[in-house]
Amino acid sequence: LTESDVIYLQSNLPNNKGDAANEAMVLRNEEAFNMQMARGLAGMNTQQINDMKNHLLPSGTKEYTDMNKGLPKGTEREVKEGYEKVVIPAPILDKTKLPARINLDEVMGSDSDERHAFAGTTSLN
Repeated sequence: LTESDVIYLQSNLPNNKGDAANEAMVLRNEEAFNMQMARGLAGMNTQQINDMKNHLLPSGTKEYTDMNKGLPKGTEREVKEGYEKVVIPAPILDKTKLPARINLDEVMGSDSDERHAFAGTTSLN
C-alpha cells in the first residue's frame, strides 16, 4: 500500500485492526460497491471463477465471432510469427458533405503581402 492508501484506510474505513492485505481487500470491496462494479477475481467465488474458465478459449486462439461490429469492411488481417498485422482502409468521404474550400486568391488577392505566407497553396479547408 502507498502512503496515501494507508491514510485513506485509516481515515475512512472502520478500524478492524487487520493486516494491510485485509485493509486493501476492504478498500477494493468498498470501491467496487460504491462504483457498482465487479471486483475482478478477488470478488468472485469458486463457482464464478470456474464458469469464467469454462468460457475461455485455448491459449493462442485467434477467433473473431462478430465481424459486423468493430473494424470497417475491407480490413485485412495477416497473422505473422508473434504478431498480427491489421490494415484498416481509410474511410470513403462523401465530398458533397465537405465544406467549401476557401480560395486564397479571392480572399487575399494574389499580390498581397499576406498571400506570400501561403505560397504554393491555392485554397484552405
